[in-house]
Amino acid sequence: MAFRKEFTGWLFDAYAVCDGMAVWLLADDGRRIRVIEKWKPTAYLRGSRGEAERVQRWFLNQGVAADLMLTQKTEIMEGVPKDTWAVADDILIPVNMWEKKGRKEHPFLRKHH
Repeated sequence: MAFRKEFTGWLFDAYAVCDGMAVWLLADDGRRIRVIEKWKPTAYLRGSRGEAERVQRWFLNQGVAADLMLTQKTEIMEGVPKDTWAVADDILIPVNMWEKKGRKEHPFLRKHH
C-alpha cells in the first residue's frame, strides 16, 4: 500500500525507542501508521554552572555521555524566562536513574519540564 504524506487522524501512542520516538497514528481511513521521529532526550535543570557540571559528571559516571547547554525556559506559574541548563544525551536516560540516584546526590537542582 502506498503511503500518502498527508492524512487526517489521531495520535494513538508515542514512546521512546533507540532511534528517537515511535509515534503511532490512527488514520481516519483505519490505517495504523508507525513513524520514528528522531529525538534526543533532554533534562532541564536549574542551578549554577558548577552544579550543572556536577550533574553532567554524574551522568558520565553512570556511563551516559551528556551534553550541557545553557538555555532559557519559562515556568508556567512564573511567566518569566530564566536560565536553565539543558542536559542532553545521545542515548535514552532512564528517568528512574535520575529519580532514584541523581536527585539524592544533587538536591540543589530541580527538574524543569
